[in-house]
Amino acid sequence: MATTKGTFTHYSGPLSGLPSTNSPGFIFLSTYIAGIDALDRSSPAAKQLLEILSPTATFTNNGGESLPLSKVEAMFAQRQGMLQLFEHGNPVVTWDLETEGGGRTVVLECASKTVFKADPKKEEVKVAECLFAKLESAPEGKGVAGLWATELRVYMDFGTIHAKGKELMDLVKK
Repeated sequence: MATTKGTFTHYSGPLSGLPSTNSPGFIFLSTYIAGIDALDRSSPAAKQLLEILSPTATFTNNGGESLPLSKVEAMFAQRQGMLQLFEHGNPVVTWDLETEGGGRTVVLECASKTVFKADPKKEEVKVAECLFAKLESAPEGKGVAGLWATELRVYMDFGTIHAKGKELMDLVKK
């Protein structure tokens, strides 16, 4: 259910319900998550991701160094070779906050699921995530709902993913 108060909209529920809220930030978020989750980087969802991100967009994990889009795209391509599944799960809790000048900040709290191709058990590795996306007006023909992201900050504990990767590497060595 989505609620609007003043200059923000709150949503809690399944990812599939985000577009129905008509919130510009949530429409962006729905498109963004589909693009991030797409392991096949030639898929329509992955290609559309490039249309909703400013060419100068930066990505920051856990307050570390900000990376340009080109480096993040290279990591996505590498992920395609290692993972069988990557997706953001349900439910999600998110806020779309209107900012001065027509921009928006979208905050997302959810969990992602990862399954490694090399895992004979095909166990899901679940990780809690929090995303902050700074959205600004996009040029004509770019973005979604008139917006694109200029800054994305993700906070998550990579420990369980690294531990699973190490476990699988140790299996290969045996």
